[in-house]
Amino acid sequence: MDHSIDGDQAHHARTIVDLLRRELTKHLDVDKVVASFGQVAAATRREDGEIFALRDHLRGMVLALLSANRPWKPIADRMAQLENVFGGYRPSFLESADPEQLERDVRSLQCGNRRISFQMRAIKPNIETFRRIDAQHGTIDNYVGGTAIEDVVCQLGEGRTNKLRELGPTLVLEYLKNVGVRASKPDVHLLRIFGPKRLGILPEAATPLEAFAAFRRFAAAAERHEVELDNLVWLLGAEEYAARCGANPRCSDCALQTMCNRDA
Repeated sequence: MDHSIDGDQAHHARTIVDLLRRELTKHLDVDKVVASFGQVAAATRREDGEIFALRDHLRGMVLALLSANRPWKPIADRMAQLENVFGGYRPSFLESADPEQLERDVRSLQCGNRRISFQMRAIKPNIETFRRIDAQHGTIDNYVGGTAIEDVVCQLGEGRTNKLRELGPTLVLEYLKNVGVRASKPDVHLLRIFGPKRLGILPEAATPLEAFAAFRRFAAAAERHEVELDNLVWLLGAEEYAARCGANPRCSDCALQTMCNRDA
């Protein structure tokens, strides 16, 4: 299939990204907030040759779990406390930790979600999966860094042998971003804002991998870092950040109005 990008597509993509940044700068310090997430920096470190240890992968996996179906900012504000709760994400600590105590500690920080009990019980078996992948590929980092991302998402998010508990394809993509893999997370904000009823970048009823592929093509057309662009789109919709393009969008003075299909 031909995925080449013509001049009109590139111009359209760059225009949308320019307007997206223009809108966000009305409401927050965009670069500072994106930097605070750490995902773009992680991608840069990986691309510069850094090897991510099992501890890094556990941190990325746990944070992906905590991100599910809840606001992110309270978690971002309590990163140091969470690191303490999870023993610095050391494998030896998490393999022996009491899931019920982890749940209580996370809830006490107001960082839980409706799946938190199941998520904390998933950590130990997920470490076993990481160790099994270590045995198969040398390290988990060799696997995620050297395997086609679509295959990683399918195997960790939907497979049988190496399925990570409590992580479907969308949360696997979030975990991969946390360990420096160039990816996007097709969550509710990205699917809504880039969907056919708004900016029209994604196909109707796109699966996570279809949305991922379409977003990657768009980022390439715009000549923008895929992880940074994912962060920007998310900020536009997230209630605790710009909060401009949620379920009930604030369209009246949005810089993206002329590019949007909402009132078409």
